[in-house]
Amino acid sequence: MSRRPTARTPPAPPSAPARTASPRRTPPLVVADVVATSDDGRTLELRRCDATAPLVRATVPHGDRLPDVGDRVLAGLGADGRASVLAVVAAHRLVAPGGASACVEDGMLVVSTRTGEPVVRYSDEGGLCIAAPEGDVTIEAPKGRVVVRAGGDLELTSAGTVTLAAARIAERARELVQTVGRLELRASRIFESATDTYREVAEVAQLRAGRVRYLVTGALQLLAGRATLASDEDTVVDGKRVLLG
Repeated sequence: MSRRPTARTPPAPPSAPARTASPRRTPPLVVADVVATSDDGRTLELRRCDATAPLVRATVPHGDRLPDVGDRVLAGLGADGRASVLAVVAAHRLVAPGGASACVEDGMLVVSTRTGEPVVRYSDEGGLCIAAPEGDVTIEAPKGRVVVRAGGDLELTSAGTVTLAAARIAERARELVQTVGRLELRASRIFESATDTYREVAEVAQLRAGRVRYLVTGALQLLAGRATLASDEDTVVDGKRVLLG
């Protein structure tokens, strides 16, 4: 009995090696300071913080916060040398919801209005300056005191009227000097007390009163080039001795 030959199955060809996806390259990240901006604020000039590379031109994606000059940003550096700003890591200018801002300019802390007008300037060398471009400046302490102290001079200047209203005003000074064009004083009563009083008038000194009384403990001297004493009624001169001439 003859055997039928069995068919042999050809060997399978070797399988090709599986391809693995190449890892996506992440652009290098740099930290840089903004040194200049375009008119629309979308193109920036950056100086890398390592200070060894040249300036880098960067763009800001639409919808993001526009960095300002002086801000420190995190940017992704492309192969063509251009960068894209990813985030602001340190803001040079702090902006309030209403638009007011604070920043450092030339070593001075500056607080500005929403229109960019400075209202507060402070530096260790230049001191503090508060200015109101428009409107009033009001300092209130409804339940406390307002104290102003100065180690040097204190100057108050006004182009208009200075009004001082208080229940009581107390002044203490070693010396008080007043220079005015016209001095007007109105009071119900005036009490003056001094060790010595000297008053000099270049022209006219006039006193108008309902009654005048001088109480002198020692001597009373009236010295004049010419003197006139006139009364509508009696004139009384009373003394232990009356010397005329």
